[in-house]
Amino acid sequence: MQLEPENVVVLALWIVLLMMVLLFIFQTFKKNRQAHLLTTALIFGIIGLTLWAFRPFLPDFLRSNTSVLANGFAYVLMYFVLYLHFEQVYRLRPHLLRLTFMSILVGMGIGTTIVMITIPSTINQLTMVNDFAHDAIRMSAFLFGTIITLKSWMNTHEREGLFEWVSLLILAVGGVPPIIGNFTDMKSLADMSVYEIGDLITFIGLVLLIGIYLSNPNYLYRLPTPMFRIIIFNSTGIAVYSRAIQSRGFEGIKIPDQLMSMSIAAISSVLSESLQTNAQLLRIEISHRMLMFEWREDLSALLICERGTYFARRSLRMLLSSLPDEIFSMLRSDSVQIDYELLQALDGYVKASFPYLIFLDDETSKAHGEIVAHDVE
Repeated sequence: MQLEPENVVVLALWIVLLMMVLLFIFQTFKKNRQAHLLTTALIFGIIGLTLWAFRPFLPDFLRSNTSVLANGFAYVLMYFVLYLHFEQVYRLRPHLLRLTFMSILVGMGIGTTIVMITIPSTINQLTMVNDFAHDAIRMSAFLFGTIITLKSWMNTHEREGLFEWVSLLILAVGGVPPIIGNFTDMKSLADMSVYEIGDLITFIGLVLLIGIYLSNPNYLYRLPTPMFRIIIFNSTGIAVYSRAIQSRGFEGIKIPDQLMSMSIAAISSVLSESLQTNAQLLRIEISHRMLMFEWREDLSALLICERGTYFARRSLRMLLSSLPDEIFSMLRSDSVQIDYELLQALDGYVKASFPYLIFLDDETSKAHGEIVAHDVE
């Protein structure tokens, strides 16, 4: 069977997307690099591309509904989950108006898909609604991701950030030719179908994107917000662990750990007595600073940052949950002694939970009169 140019491009897209899925699954299980929403989005993409790439070998029902199932179900869900991933990168929880708008598009896509495969003789307007939902959510997801990565690159000026921004912009542009084909009479350009042109542009964007993650897997987990310090303290207000940190491309600041932890312990005590409950602080927001807390019984991990994000909070949870029971019991003790061996062990758990940060070694800087930075790898 001779492959048409369109089939070749779709098959190439399928191979590239499959590589990304396998890469992210490997990162998740072997290196504790978790980006579940992004992996889920790619899995939906693989489902949609499989329908297109292997439709001659599919059962009659799937082959006759390939376009509807791929565009109105698999791809719509892929773009929605991709949008949620970028929200997690930038915020603690999705922006309500954006989430509502994207949810409406998902509902339109899935709803019209169900009607169209259930009732084959549906009206043409329903097909247009299905196409609109797919095209609109694709453009919205990629443009939102483009804005997030552009803001990140403007702060960090990392080469990977520039390439990621360009690749997402290319993926957004790749959605324009199908829109032209769906809603105008222009179906081809330079002897190529507008849909083939869109697939080719998308292929270029995906190749560039996977190149970034292959060359620097940790880049995926960089957060576009400054982070300043991680402190672990127990119920007595003792800072049993403290590290000055910074996000790559951002300035670090010095924060007194013992004063901070004792102040927080005092605030918690006052609130507990006043409200007659065991008050555990979860978040303190002030201008240009946020204090994020996670608790494991009476042991707390504090992250001081400029703005909270979902990935930052999840890293705090991973840090506390990863502590072995023996170390956890030691840190809770009023008479805990932090020696070099315990400090190194805690550094290891922090590095595993925050693979996107840099340590600022305060102890070394005090001894040598300078700040020594090293990557958290």
